[in-house]
Amino acid sequence: MSCKLFTDGMGVVGGVMIITPNNIMFDPHKSDPLVLENGCEEYGLICPLEELLSVALYEDVSRMSLQDALPS
Repeated sequence: MSCKLFTDGMGVVGGVMIITPNNIMFDPHKSDPLVLENGCEEYGLICPLEELLSVALYEDVSRMSLQDALPS
């Protein structure tokens, strides 16, 4: 799934989200300007599903808020 990763203070990077039965992964586009500047290691993500508390997907990021993303 093509998506964007919103980081805490390191910008927004485009990439591909891959979901397997055991993990959720984000692979940043190698040609993204921030990836070229800071390297893939800063934006790549692998999370075992057993450690995942919640996920939020937004088509319109203007509707996104931190409160929506945090578990209660």
